[in-house]
Amino acid sequence: MWSSLAIFNLELYLPLMLGTILLLKTVIFMKYKTQSWKLSHFVYFDYNHINGSSNIKTLTAKKVQNILSRLVFTVALLTIVQILVKSFVANY
Repeated sequence: MWSSLAIFNLELYLPLMLGTILLLKTVIFMKYKTQSWKLSHFVYFDYNHINGSSNIKTLTAKKVQNILSRLVFTVALLTIVQILVKSFVANY
């Protein structure tokens, strides 16, 4: 009964959430990027790089980037688990 409801259709919503988060990460990265930001910072800022920020806007942007990176990882992991569970249930 519950699986037929569209609101619980994780197969549709998880990739959509992942794409939205990645788009938001890209927009924030491009808006606040300075010369000291490398492409690897799109994935994660280390603690020293965050604390070395003198501008409060870039400091906040770096923290938001890290939070969104963790969120991308979590949603990607949930997507993989959902695919594995779906294939496991379909085989039995």
